[in-house]
Amino acid sequence: MKYFLLLIFSAAALFLNAAETVKVKNQLPHITVNVLPSAGPDNFNKGPVFKIFRCTNHTLTPQKIEIIIEEKGYSTKERCEIVYPLLLLPLSTSEGAVLVPNIINLNNQIGFKVRAGNGIRVKSNAGSYTYTSWRHYGIASPSFKPDFFEYLFGEGIDKTPQPVKEWSTDSRAYAGNSLIVLNSEDPLTPALREALRLAAARGSRVLVLVMGDDPWPSYAGTEKNGKAFEEKIGFGSWVVLRTFATENNPDWKKFVKQKHHLAQGGKYRAGYTNFKWQEKLLMRYLTLDKRNNDWICKVKLPQPPIPIGRLTLIMVCFVIIIGPVNLLVLKKHHAELWGIVTIPLLSLLFTGVVIGCVFIFEGFSSHGKGEVETLLDQRSGLAASRGGFAVYAPGGVGEFRFSPDDLLYFDNPGKVRGEVTKNDYIYSGALVRARMNFSYSAARSGFISEKIAVTEKNGQFEIVNGLGVPVSSFYLRAAGGGFFKLAAPLVPGGRALLKSIPRLPGGAKEIEKGCYRATVAEPFFITPGGKIDKYEHRQTVYGRWR
Repeated sequence: MKYFLLLIFSAAALFLNAAETVKVKNQLPHITVNVLPSAGPDNFNKGPVFKIFRCTNHTLTPQKIEIIIEEKGYSTKERCEIVYPLLLLPLSTSEGAVLVPNIINLNNQIGFKVRAGNGIRVKSNAGSYTYTSWRHYGIASPSFKPDFFEYLFGEGIDKTPQPVKEWSTDSRAYAGNSLIVLNSEDPLTPALREALRLAAARGSRVLVLVMGDDPWPSYAGTEKNGKAFEEKIGFGSWVVLRTFATENNPDWKKFVKQKHHLAQGGKYRAGYTNFKWQEKLLMRYLTLDKRNNDWICKVKLPQPPIPIGRLTLIMVCFVIIIGPVNLLVLKKHHAELWGIVTIPLLSLLFTGVVIGCVFIFEGFSSHGKGEVETLLDQRSGLAASRGGFAVYAPGGVGEFRFSPDDLLYFDNPGKVRGEVTKNDYIYSGALVRARMNFSYSAARSGFISEKIAVTEKNGQFEIVNGLGVPVSSFYLRAAGGGFFKLAAPLVPGGRALLKSIPRLPGGAKEIEKGCYRATVAEPFFITPGGKIDKYEHRQTVYGRWR
């Protein structure tokens, strides 16, 4: 009886163990993380990459996870790693969005991984790498037919996988796209229109095509025969244009056939020579101004010259002391064996002298320079800034903090580690390598309340500085065309009458009517991000006040 009970107990234990094994094997994950598709392809041409993660907590307790985004190249130690922490409430779904900076001249790979606490099972589609495409420069609505893409857009413009009604209302989703092409029949909600306008303000061109006899969109005003509607928005534009590139247009069919024939002969663009003026106008807006990206990482700091003379003198002294002098002293005291100690000590001593000499020559302070241009439409409050910055430091610089809305381009960085908080992207001091020039660029667009209030009375102009920073110089052009200037620098909140002048100073950039140009020496709207000991800043604000 005893053995029978033991046999039953053993069989039951084996059954329970087997059941537990099956249970563990088939357990569902505690957390699922999915990378959502973006409005454009994953790959961007020299632009930051925007990613949205949807995370679901399937447990009854809060869970902390970290999404880690890596950007790296094939043959360089330059690397960017951003840690994005998320707290997931019980049985809830949250979304997190990360704007990954771009490392200039790096054949980037973008990778994702998720880290959770011990014993927390995570299932994710984020564990893969994508690669930047050096040809991509724009996205287009999926509603356009294939032949339109093949013969007008060509390489570089990609159809989005989602219909326009599903496009993101976060303007950062369109980072890195120089051209965004829509069909006039695509639905544009107010939120999506605002997101596209903010993207345009940073330098993109939004092109809306009215196909054939489709109705003209109401937001583009009244159609003028043979003309496009074009609105300048910050550094970019919003263009609405009617095109007759449709399948039922015989001229378009002829053009497609001709262009296909010329493409086979290597004369791809010659097909536009004799085509209708409407399509030539279309090509004007499809052709991008390559100078639009010239602002990226153009600011450089002169690297301090190496003190060749002083270093040469130190090396000569080092050779004499570590060689003949050291040998004679040791020989005099019959202690030649001590050379195994004195030679390393003298080497360390002179190494310290060389390092000290370099620090004395360069100093211990970090140096920085920034050149920024800001376009401010005071009628709507829309501001767009972009600029270049440069940093040189004998040692570390510390943390860099940027807004989540800043589009960042890093040139020649060290190993970058970033952390995302609610209000900041924090990058470690390894971004700046000691005694190596580091330059970076930033762009931002948004709505602000700061402005320079302009009052006109009896042909005189009075201004109030509401920018929050001192104004060094100020020029204004009245609606009638006259020019006015500020006589002396103006502190924040200061009020001053402008002086009439016959013309702008020689070499000054022209100002449109109803606009002004202000120069400030302190960061406004967009900042260098780091605490730099000696920093020189120049920012030009072009404002429209009426």
